[in-house]
Amino acid sequence: AAGASVLAAVLAGKQRMLVDVRDAELTRDPDTLVQFIELAILPVAAGLEGLRSERNRVKIVFPTVGKLLQYRRSMALAAPEVVALSTLGFTPVAQRDNLVVIVAPSPDDEEGLEAMNELLDPAASSSNVSQPVVVLNHHMVPVSGPASKFSVVYHLRLLSVQYMTGDMTPEYLKFLGKEQRERRR
Repeated sequence: AAGASVLAAVLAGKQRMLVDVRDAELTRDPDTLVQFIELAILPVAAGLEGLRSERNRVKIVFPTVGKLLQYRRSMALAAPEVVALSTLGFTPVAQRDNLVVIVAPSPDDEEGLEAMNELLDPAASSSNVSQPVVVLNHHMVPVSGPASKFSVVYHLRLLSVQYMTGDMTPEYLKFLGKEQRERRR
Protein backbone atom coordinates (compact mmCIF):
# COMPACT_ATOMS: atom_id res chain seq x y z
CA ALA A 1 0.00 0.00 0.00
CA ALA A 2 2.86 2.40 0.74
CA GLY A 3 4.38 1.74 -2.68
CA ALA A 4 1.11 2.46 -4.45
CA SER A 5 0.70 5.65 -2.41
CA VAL A 6 4.19 6.87 -3.29
CA LEU A 7 3.69 6.04 -6.97
CA ALA A 8 0.32 7.84 -7.05
CA ALA A 9 1.84 10.90 -5.37
CA VAL A 10 4.77 10.99 -7.79
CA LEU A 11 2.43 10.65 -10.77
CA ALA A 12 0.30 13.47 -9.31
CA GLY A 13 3.36 15.72 -9.30
CA LYS A 14 4.12 15.82 -5.57
CA GLN A 15 7.69 16.88 -4.85
CA ARG A 16 7.99 16.45 -1.08
CA MET A 17 6.35 13.40 0.50
CA LEU A 18 6.33 11.73 3.90
CA VAL A 19 5.73 8.05 4.57
CA ASP A 20 4.96 7.98 8.29
CA VAL A 21 5.03 4.43 9.62
CA ARG A 22 5.08 4.33 13.39
CA ASP A 23 5.71 0.70 14.00
CA ALA A 24 8.16 -0.46 16.65
CA GLU A 25 8.82 -3.64 14.66
CA LEU A 26 10.41 -1.62 11.84
CA THR A 27 12.74 0.07 14.30
CA ARG A 28 13.68 -3.18 16.05
CA ASP A 29 14.04 -5.58 13.13
CA PRO A 30 16.31 -4.51 10.25
CA ASP A 31 14.98 -7.26 7.95
CA THR A 32 11.41 -6.01 8.33
CA LEU A 33 12.57 -2.46 7.61
CA VAL A 34 14.37 -3.65 4.46
CA GLN A 35 11.24 -5.43 3.25
CA PHE A 36 9.12 -2.34 3.90
CA ILE A 37 11.54 -0.03 2.07
CA GLU A 38 11.66 -2.32 -0.94
CA LEU A 39 7.88 -2.65 -1.09
CA ALA A 40 7.55 1.12 -0.79
CA ILE A 41 9.86 1.84 -3.73
CA LEU A 42 9.14 -1.19 -5.92
CA PRO A 43 6.31 0.37 -7.98
CA VAL A 44 8.37 3.47 -8.76
CA ALA A 45 11.53 1.47 -9.46
CA ALA A 46 9.59 -0.86 -11.78
CA GLY A 47 8.22 2.14 -13.64
CA LEU A 48 11.69 3.65 -14.06
CA GLU A 49 13.32 0.43 -15.18
CA GLY A 50 13.75 0.37 -18.91
CA LEU A 51 13.19 4.09 -19.39
CA ARG A 52 15.67 5.55 -21.82
CA SER A 53 16.31 8.60 -19.72
CA GLU A 54 19.20 10.12 -17.82
CA ARG A 55 17.08 10.25 -14.65
CA ASN A 56 15.88 6.69 -14.25
CA ARG A 57 17.04 5.70 -10.79
CA VAL A 58 15.66 5.61 -7.25
CA LYS A 59 18.18 6.67 -4.62
CA ILE A 60 17.77 5.37 -1.07
CA VAL A 61 19.63 7.56 1.43
CA PHE A 62 20.36 6.03 4.82
CA PRO A 63 21.17 7.99 7.98
CA THR A 64 24.34 6.02 8.71
CA VAL A 65 26.74 3.64 7.00
CA GLY A 66 25.69 0.96 9.52
CA LYS A 67 22.04 1.19 8.40
CA LEU A 68 23.14 0.99 4.76
CA LEU A 69 25.16 -2.14 5.49
CA GLN A 70 22.20 -3.72 7.32
CA TYR A 71 20.09 -3.01 4.25
CA ARG A 72 22.66 -4.52 1.86
CA ARG A 73 22.83 -7.75 3.91
CA SER A 74 19.18 -8.59 3.37
CA MET A 75 18.06 -6.61 0.33
CA ALA A 76 16.30 -8.35 -2.53
CA LEU A 77 16.48 -5.54 -5.11
CA ALA A 78 19.92 -5.83 -6.63
CA ALA A 79 19.71 -3.56 -9.67
CA PRO A 80 22.20 -0.71 -9.19
CA GLU A 81 21.13 0.90 -12.46
CA VAL A 82 17.61 1.31 -11.01
CA VAL A 83 18.14 1.45 -7.22
CA ALA A 84 21.21 3.19 -5.79
CA LEU A 85 22.24 3.50 -2.14
CA SER A 86 23.91 6.32 -0.25
CA THR A 87 24.19 7.89 3.19
CA LEU A 88 23.58 11.38 4.49
CA GLY A 89 26.68 13.51 4.19
CA PHE A 90 28.30 11.58 1.30
CA THR A 91 26.85 13.28 -1.80
CA PRO A 92 23.51 11.57 -1.26
CA VAL A 93 21.83 12.90 -4.42
CA ALA A 94 23.00 12.75 -8.03
CA GLN A 95 21.48 14.23 -11.18
CA ARG A 96 20.66 10.72 -12.44
CA ASP A 97 18.29 10.11 -9.50
CA ASN A 98 14.61 10.44 -10.33
CA LEU A 99 13.29 9.85 -6.81
CA VAL A 100 15.17 10.26 -3.53
CA VAL A 101 14.00 8.17 -0.56
CA ILE A 102 15.50 9.29 2.75
CA VAL A 103 15.28 6.91 5.69
CA ALA A 104 14.84 9.28 8.62
CA PRO A 105 17.56 9.22 11.27
CA SER A 106 16.74 8.23 14.82
CA PRO A 107 15.22 11.12 16.82
CA ASP A 108 18.26 11.11 19.14
CA ASP A 109 20.78 11.23 16.26
CA GLU A 110 21.41 14.97 16.24
CA GLU A 111 24.11 14.82 13.58
CA GLY A 112 21.93 12.72 11.26
CA LEU A 113 18.92 14.99 11.76
CA GLU A 114 21.07 18.04 11.04
CA ALA A 115 22.40 16.46 7.83
CA MET A 116 18.89 15.50 6.70
CA ASN A 117 17.45 18.92 7.51
CA GLU A 118 20.30 20.66 5.67
CA LEU A 119 19.70 18.46 2.62
CA LEU A 120 15.96 19.19 2.68
CA ASP A 121 16.13 22.90 3.50
CA PRO A 122 15.43 24.84 0.30
CA ALA A 123 17.11 27.93 1.75
CA ALA A 124 20.42 26.14 2.31
CA SER A 125 22.97 26.93 -0.37
CA SER A 126 24.25 23.34 -0.40
CA SER A 127 20.75 21.97 -0.91
CA ASN A 128 20.14 21.40 -4.58
CA VAL A 129 17.62 18.58 -4.46
CA SER A 130 15.28 19.19 -7.37
CA GLN A 131 14.01 15.61 -7.54
CA PRO A 132 10.91 14.37 -5.73
CA VAL A 133 11.82 13.38 -2.17
CA VAL A 134 10.18 10.80 0.09
CA VAL A 135 11.12 10.78 3.77
CA LEU A 136 10.43 7.44 5.43
CA ASN A 137 9.85 7.91 9.16
CA HIS A 138 9.80 4.51 10.87
CA HIS A 139 10.31 5.81 14.39
CA MET A 140 7.65 6.06 17.07
CA VAL A 141 7.83 9.89 17.16
CA PRO A 142 6.98 12.42 14.47
CA VAL A 143 9.74 13.65 12.19
CA SER A 144 10.98 17.20 12.76
CA GLY A 145 12.45 19.93 10.58
CA PRO A 146 11.52 20.59 6.94
CA ALA A 147 10.21 17.02 6.48
CA SER A 148 7.44 17.70 9.01
CA LYS A 149 5.80 19.97 6.42
CA PHE A 150 5.87 17.38 3.61
CA SER A 151 2.65 15.87 2.24
CA VAL A 152 1.81 12.67 4.08
CA VAL A 153 1.23 10.09 1.36
CA TYR A 154 1.09 7.04 3.62
CA HIS A 155 0.44 6.87 7.33
CA LEU A 156 0.37 3.78 9.50
CA ARG A 157 0.07 3.53 13.25
CA LEU A 158 -0.56 0.46 15.30
CA LEU A 159 -4.04 0.18 16.65
CA SER A 160 -4.48 -0.22 20.35
CA VAL A 161 -7.36 -2.23 21.67
CA GLN A 162 -8.65 -1.31 25.07
CA TYR A 163 -11.29 -2.94 27.18
CA MET A 164 -12.70 -2.38 30.59
CA THR A 165 -13.19 -4.97 33.24
CA GLY A 166 -15.01 -4.79 36.46
CA ASP A 167 -17.97 -6.18 38.29
CA MET A 168 -20.50 -4.50 35.97
CA THR A 169 -21.30 -6.30 32.72
CA PRO A 170 -21.27 -3.94 29.73
CA GLU A 171 -24.61 -3.38 28.02
CA TYR A 172 -23.58 -5.05 24.77
CA LEU A 173 -22.70 -8.28 26.62
CA LYS A 174 -26.10 -8.29 28.29
CA PHE A 175 -27.70 -7.78 24.88
CA LEU A 176 -25.70 -10.66 23.32
CA GLY A 177 -26.56 -12.95 26.22
CA LYS A 178 -30.24 -12.14 25.81
CA GLU A 179 -30.07 -12.89 22.05
CA GLN A 180 -28.37 -16.24 22.65
CA ARG A 181 -31.04 -17.27 25.18
CA GLU A 182 -33.78 -16.37 22.73
CA ARG A 183 -32.18 -18.43 19.94
CA ARG A 184 -32.04 -21.49 22.18
CA ARG A 185 -35.80 -21.36 22.74
